[in-house]
Amino acid sequence: MRLLEVGMHGFRSKKELQQHGMHILRYCFETGANPAVFLELTRHDEKPWDRYDKATTLVSAWRSYISDVQLQRDVVYLFKRISELNGSMSMFLMVTETIPNCVATIKTHHKDNECTTAQIILISNLVVNPTLADALVEQGLLDHLFKMLRTWEKNATIIMTVFLVMQRLVAANGNNRQLILSAGAAQIIQNIVNGFTDEPMVQQRGMEAISMLFQGVATQ
Repeated sequence: MRLLEVGMHGFRSKKELQQHGMHILRYCFETGANPAVFLELTRHDEKPWDRYDKATTLVSAWRSYISDVQLQRDVVYLFKRISELNGSMSMFLMVTETIPNCVATIKTHHKDNECTTAQIILISNLVVNPTLADALVEQGLLDHLFKMLRTWEKNATIIMTVFLVMQRLVAANGNNRQLILSAGAAQIIQNIVNGFTDEPMVQQRGMEAISMLFQGVATQ
C-alpha cells in the first residue's frame, strides 16, 4: 500500500490513476491490510515526524474528484475504516481538509446509498471529538443531516446513525442542542420513528435522541 500511495502522490492530476488506486486500496482494506499505514507520520527538512503525507494523498484525490461517485465511495470507505482505529483523531485534527470534504460529499452524493451510509458512519466516529464536531457544524453539517433524514427516511441504518450523530453533537457541545431543536428535529424524529413500527432498534435510537434533545431544556 505504501508503494501504491507513492504512485498516487506523484500523479495527483491523473484521474484514472487515482480511481484505480482508490479501488485497489479499498480491496486491500477489505482483504485484511492494515489501515494504520495512513496514520504514519513523515518527516520534512530534518523536522520531527509530524506530517500525515500518506493520508493527505487520499484527501487530495477526495477533494479533486468530488463529483466522481465511485471514487467517493472508495475514499469515504477508506477514511471510515481509518476513523475506527485508536489514535486516528490526531490525523483528522491535523489534516483539516477532511472536514469540508465530508460535507461536500454529502452535498454532492446525497442520493447515493453506499456513499451516504459510509459517510454518516465516518461522521459518527469523528463527532466524538469536540473540535471535529464543531468544525463539521461550522461547515453546515446540520442542514445536511436533516436532508438525509428526509431522503433516507426508510433506511434504518442511515436513520439510526443520524440519530447517533445528533446525540454525539450535543454531547460534544451543548449549544448544538438548541440548533437541532430549532430546526424541528424532535417532530421529524418522532414522525420517522412512527414509520418503523417493526424496527425496535430504530424506535429505541429515535426516542433516545428525542430524550437527549429535551434533557434539561425545561430548567434552562
